[in-house]
Amino acid sequence: MRIISNEIDGLETLKTAKSYIGKRVVSKAGRNVGRINDIVFVKGNLRGVVIGDLFIDREFFDTLGDSLMLSINPATKVLGKQVFDADGRKIGKIIDIKLKGNDLISISARRSVFYKPNKIDAKEIAVMKDNVILKKSYDNK
Repeated sequence: MRIISNEIDGLETLKTAKSYIGKRVVSKAGRNVGRINDIVFVKGNLRGVVIGDLFIDREFFDTLGDSLMLSINPATKVLGKQVFDADGRKIGKIIDIKLKGNDLISISARRSVFYKPNKIDAKEIAVMKDNVILKKSYDNK
């Protein structure tokens, strides 16, 4: 490749957007988020990446090398997790979430398609790891 630039001398300093497609994305907790499917630019500047149906803004990038390390644990990773109340009763699976940036506002969970979803505010969540546990007992009728 020939270079026309007053600032770049050699190819070893160049990285193309294409070279990042397929790189692994890892959360702050070290969990695999997925692989970069696309890179988004706004007015010629890098704005973020697309991983499946998830867009992550560059403000949440920590380091970009062999993989993209995030400075957050994406809240969207709670979709499909089981929800239990403080007494251990199963409320259901998370089917929807409401976010502001990466801050969780609320979740919707239901036992099955025959049940009405329960909307639960993020303030009511005690633990959110492999499962979600609520701070109080919950009437799931």
